[in-house]
Amino acid sequence: MKIGMIGSGRPTVENINDLFPEGAVVEEIICGGARSVVSSAKRYAQQNGIICREIRSDPSQYGKFASAIRNLEIIMASDHVIFLKGKSLIPIKAAADFCRGTGKSCAVFTFASK
Repeated sequence: MKIGMIGSGRPTVENINDLFPEGAVVEEIICGGARSVVSSAKRYAQQNGIICREIRSDPSQYGKFASAIRNLEIIMASDHVIFLKGKSLIPIKAAADFCRGTGKSCAVFTFASK
């Protein structure tokens, strides 16, 4: 299963394994957004011998829509998407609504921010 991870507001994530769907066999993590989420995803992937692909926003090409476009790319490349919210809900809500509209499964988690 390809797991997408999108973070907003610098959430602090301890054990991302606890966020995966029960019984999921994770083959790849596709991540972007908050640096804390990307570093947690990369660390987990390295420790477990799986692929971690970071998709970065490109403000020079997409301007103020860069983060939204990055989120859409992560959603479309994933089988299940985990949204991690720190301070800000608005970007996560819009992306989660889009994800649900595609019929893909997703989960939204709220964490303390750094």
